[in-house]
Amino acid sequence: MNAETWVTWTSLQTVAGESMAVLLLVEFLKDIPPIKSVPTRLLALLVGIILIAVIHLPQTPAQGLLDLLNGILVGSTAVGGWHVINVTNKKA
Repeated sequence: MNAETWVTWTSLQTVAGESMAVLLLVEFLKDIPPIKSVPTRLLALLVGIILIAVIHLPQTPAQGLLDLLNGILVGSTAVGGWHVINVTNKKA
């Protein structure tokens, strides 16, 4: 696998790929001064919802609602993944 294929549009259309992207984006965004006051979990949910909306571009209100729910799922998954990594590092 070369570096050009680590993140693709196809991989970003999966829960794992989108969660990874949310986790990375939140880690970089959370220290920017205007964003620093936003709780990390809320930031992850917002980034997840925005990422899903950008990737899937909903065409109907029903698709928009599904994208909102998927964005919440992806943001929550990213927060859970971060929590697992953080707790594991504290035990080591």
